[in-house]
Amino acid sequence: MDGEERRRLKSAAAHNTVLVDEQEYTHCLDAWCVSGLHSAINGSCKRKGSYTYIQCGHTGYVQQGVLVNRRILAIGTKVYIVCDEFNSSGSHSYSQHFHMAPECHVSVKKGHDNTVHISGRKFEAKMCCLSEKVNMKIEEFPVSRHYNQMEQAEAVAFCRKPEEMDHQRGSGTVSAKTESVITVIFCDDNGNEQSSMDGYTAEPVPVVSSTQGRVLDQCEAEGILLTCQGERYLIVIAHVEAGADCDYIGAMNHFGLGRVMVTKLLPEEFNQSRLPGGEQGMTVLCW
Repeated sequence: MDGEERRRLKSAAAHNTVLVDEQEYTHCLDAWCVSGLHSAINGSCKRKGSYTYIQCGHTGYVQQGVLVNRRILAIGTKVYIVCDEFNSSGSHSYSQHFHMAPECHVSVKKGHDNTVHISGRKFEAKMCCLSEKVNMKIEEFPVSRHYNQMEQAEAVAFCRKPEEMDHQRGSGTVSAKTESVITVIFCDDNGNEQSSMDGYTAEPVPVVSSTQGRVLDQCEAEGILLTCQGERYLIVIAHVEAGADCDYIGAMNHFGLGRVMVTKLLPEEFNQSRLPGGEQGMTVLCW
């Protein structure tokens, strides 16, 4: 039966996805039909060893001048990096939405900005949003896992404020740019012990152009350093096509030619931002 509750459950905000300017990109017409079904683009999937990479975008916000693309990198089955890219030439707000199962509990530790802990019956998880200018919002949201059965659960949203438009010098045009929201999700099946998640951390690291010797802007590329119970991984995500300054990039003495790259660090690299000797490579998951 059509109604406000049914339309809310079918909305984009009710799913683990993103919104631009807090606006829906599809609209319910009745109990079954919707308008504004837009094409999925740029879909790909790759697996190398313990690394799995998936990406896909859609054209739902093209009329607003925004192209959305999601990249997900999984390390095994316990670490997930969710990177949402927004290519636009205007000023917009962006938000990532994550919905929990009704049996899960969400909590926040004091002093841990944009980080939430999720407790389930047999697992613990932690979500860390690494992006700047982001506010976190936790609210109750209905979920329906079975037909004609609705439950209340908790939802988390990471909302990025709009930036001022960057006008090109000497012209009235607005320069195009890429903004992103990156969230890292850690999972552990050690039971209901929140302290078990203390061994999982994520922090941003600068990305360097090896050929130009300069630190790249966040709109060009971003680096992430993960600590996973004694193991460390370095991830580099380029937001622009390879070429010029983004031709051969990396961090912490690891470099490669690719849009999404990852490497597992050796123990002797843990406390050094750069090792002596030659540059090390990375595993390329997206060219």
